Amino acid sequence: MFLAKKRIAIARADGYKEGFAKARAAARATARANEQDELAVQMAKLAAAIEQLDREIQLLRAARYTTTPSP
Repeated sequence: MFLAKKRIAIARADGYKEGFAKARAAARATARANEQDELAVQMAKLAAAIEQLDREIQLLRAARYTTTPSP
C-alpha cells in the first residue's frame, strides 16, 4: 500500500495527472470538432435537398394554376 501511494505521489509531482487531464480535454475538443464537421456536412446535404423540394413544389403549384379546370 505504501509503494502504491508513493507511486501516486511521484506521478502527481511529475505532472502525470495534470498532463492526463490536458490530454483528455484535447481529445474531447477534437471529438467535438469532428462531430461538428459531420453535422455541417449533413446540414449542407439537407439544405440542398430542401432547395430541390422547394423548386419542385413551386413547379407543381405553377402547373396547377396554368391548367384549365375540367367542367
